[in-house]
Amino acid sequence: MPLAIGGVADHVHLLVRFTATVTIAQLVGEAKGASSHAMNHAICCAIPFRWQGGYGAFTLSSRSQSNVRAYVLNQRSHHTMNTLVATLEQTHEDDSPTPSPRRRAS
Repeated sequence: MPLAIGGVADHVHLLVRFTATVTIAQLVGEAKGASSHAMNHAICCAIPFRWQGGYGAFTLSSRSQSNVRAYVLNQRSHHTMNTLVATLEQTHEDDSPTPSPRRRAS
């Protein structure tokens, strides 16, 4: 169940609660698949939309849920004012989408 969704042009944050029968990989796969489909079919892009290969996932205590929810919902403000939580904003260059290698005709 989504508790909060927020993001900026180049990434998204989700705060979700889910059962132990669902893996994080399944949850992320469903979220990426549904949002990619929406971007490419409903919203329409000149270049097909693709998510990066990786993702970050964190667990949190129920005490910190309201603070994390506020952080997720206020992404635009955090990025504008540079009040980011480094752990939640960490990215790695090798996670960026890369074009498929193309073979040259011999």
